[in-house]
Amino acid sequence: MEFLAESILGGFIIRFLGVNTRYYLLKFFKKSLKKEDLLGDPEDAGSQFGNGVLNAIVGFCTLFALFYLVGSIFF
Repeated sequence: MEFLAESILGGFIIRFLGVNTRYYLLKFFKKSLKKEDLLGDPEDAGSQFGNGVLNAIVGFCTLFALFYLVGSIFF
């Protein structure tokens, strides 16, 4: 059960929703941006942690916005 929760939180929300939402929002301002830049520097643990937290926050906000949008459409 713990593996399932971790794979959903880490895989879908943070790595998919968080990274893609940040990428497309920031792509408007910086045309040379790559998705690898949003994951952090592999050699710098602080950079990875900071980008991971930002990806998680953006991913959760995007998920809640999607839930709200779907809920408002159907109800």
